[in-house]
Amino acid sequence: MRSWRIDRRQVSSEEFAALFRDLSAWGRWGDDDERGALNQLTPGHVSAATQVVHEGVTVSLSWPLNAVAAADNPHPAEHRMTALGGDGALNLVKDYVGAAVAEEVVVADMAHA
Repeated sequence: MRSWRIDRRQVSSEEFAALFRDLSAWGRWGDDDERGALNQLTPGHVSAATQVVHEGVTVSLSWPLNAVAAADNPHPAEHRMTALGGDGALNLVKDYVGAAVAEEVVVADMAHA
């Protein structure tokens, strides 16, 4: 299992606000946009990309599920394979995956407390 370590340092609320402002793409393509950076993939870009393909090799962009609880993974993913049985030649298998896909992050400026 691969483990990723993130170096953390304290940032002030002003530094955080500046980073958020400089790195955020919110509103870049309008208030009603749902595609985000995918707006940069124009038909011309997609067509040009097909011209550089030489082999039909696929590459997985999947990320392994971390199902081990640890200090940096307090809510690990759940993965279970469940045989549902069947009647003779047909046997079914159920693949269950459960994950906490969003965690709440609270940024507080203690100077205002």
